[in-house]
Amino acid sequence: MFSFRSCCIVVTALVCLSGLSAVAGADSPQPVTIGDPAGPGTLAQQLSDAYASGARNITIKSGTYLLPASSGVDGVLTLNGWSDATISAYHTTLILTDLKSNHSLWELHNCTNVKINGGTVSQNQITSYQGRVTATGVGADGKAYADWLPDTGYPVPPSDALKFPGAVNIVDKSTRLLKVGCTDYYDCPMTSLPGGKFRIVFSTPALTFGVGDWIVGRYGDAPFKVHLVDSRACTIKDVVMQRNGFANIREEGTGGGNHILHCIWTLGPAPDGATEKPLVTNSADGLHSTGANPGPDIEDCEFDGVLLDDCIAVHGYFVTVISGTANTIVVANKDLHNFANGDPLRITNSSGFIDDAHAAVITDNGNDTSTVTLDRSINVPAGAKFSATNRDGEGYKILRCHIGGTRSRGVLLKGDNGIVADNTFTGCGMSAVSLGPEFYWGESNYVHNITISNNVFDHNGIFGVGGACIWAHGEGAVGNQNIVIENNRFYNDMQANIEIDWSKGVTITGNRFRSDTVRPATILAATVIKLDNSHDITFIDNKVFTPHAFNTKIIDMPSTVSGIHNTDEAGITVLSSN
Repeated sequence: MFSFRSCCIVVTALVCLSGLSAVAGADSPQPVTIGDPAGPGTLAQQLSDAYASGARNITIKSGTYLLPASSGVDGVLTLNGWSDATISAYHTTLILTDLKSNHSLWELHNCTNVKINGGTVSQNQITSYQGRVTATGVGADGKAYADWLPDTGYPVPPSDALKFPGAVNIVDKSTRLLKVGCTDYYDCPMTSLPGGKFRIVFSTPALTFGVGDWIVGRYGDAPFKVHLVDSRACTIKDVVMQRNGFANIREEGTGGGNHILHCIWTLGPAPDGATEKPLVTNSADGLHSTGANPGPDIEDCEFDGVLLDDCIAVHGYFVTVISGTANTIVVANKDLHNFANGDPLRITNSSGFIDDAHAAVITDNGNDTSTVTLDRSINVPAGAKFSATNRDGEGYKILRCHIGGTRSRGVLLKGDNGIVADNTFTGCGMSAVSLGPEFYWGESNYVHNITISNNVFDHNGIFGVGGACIWAHGEGAVGNQNIVIENNRFYNDMQANIEIDWSKGVTITGNRFRSDTVRPATILAATVIKLDNSHDITFIDNKVFTPHAFNTKIIDMPSTVSGIHNTDEAGITVLSSN
């Protein structure tokens, strides 16, 4: 059977040869072009009408569309129940003017095999603070302060604000990226000064930044640029995203298997009247996937500028156990996010308990709780947490992307059977690759069967906190397993290069470690590889070139670690040159 694209190629070839006009058949309607930049308010209805009339290959006319507010609670351009359709938006710029949190730009509900190709998506307002440090000093209380002036055209805090609104982050005046050795500064008292300036007081007696550096922070979260809800096998390709809030690509619901290809997260234009270009690409996460089954396929994407949270997050939902018996557990209904009979469950707690089972039957108790009957007897303790591992984003792929510039993690991954390969990670404030659960955020789970291969890591961990460049972590149980870290290249990372906690069955092979960077005094010395609360770790053919003075050890293995294979030259070789 020919695909629609193949049919188009055949028909086009016949037309060129015979000079006949192409007439599409009933199962292959003709492409249509819609839209008028002079009347952007009609675009949503034109999209809906085109699809309703049978069009499945829709092109949006080139130009800039200043999109008006949505009339309802859905996105400005909502596709509901679409299937097997392609929207080509190349050479268009779609600009949101309605920044209500639930008024996304592209809103895809219950869609299957829908493709959105091309275009720039943006918004008419900047949603991040940005301003220069004009003076620093130390107050009578011994605490350091910094005076700053918001850049012209960018958001200005309320003059009566008693604290900086959110966390303070520092951007280097030379690199225009997050400043090495500076971290998040929370709950900073702030007062207004004459001339539109503000004074921020820090909890430390000295600062690691100075006059001319920038202070940045979140100013609200803009709507999603692309929102995938209960959608499956959809593709977002060649889309450029600017002036972004939290998760300009957001995936949630019962969908999965979606593809994010050749997309760019980048800075938008400066505001009207501004004298400085913008610094912040995203006021929070770049891409956030929750509950996907399977997880997203993310290929050849690029993250530019400064992101004020994770570049990519893929996870599921934790459910807390109210009570348990031999083979049943009781939970709150509000926690059961799309769980279903037969789902595989991974159950754990912070006291070392972990086990796997299946949800044989889920029964609503009629009192806002449900009983989950397991397929075998486990005696799950009250307070334990579990997730459906087929709804944690399992099977995700992150390939050939350029990831970094974030105050947080490059990729935060909590699903099984994932691949992170051939990417470049640069300038992550914390870990470049983070694996494992986080009870605090309710994000699941421990991970199994992960491959991290052929990546380049350079200048990550620049805050000096938040875990190693590659960090497998847990919540008190040895739950991560079958992780392969192979053939990666590490350059000038500020913390440990690899840290394995709460894990078993890890192979670290063929990696190369180099460092000649100057390290700020605020970042503590680190080992190259750190192990803790783990067992069955195998090293094969790893090489450390010219260890830096801040590498206090090549490998750190406390008594909580067992079953370690090849820590001699067969596993880790230290060389004095390349």
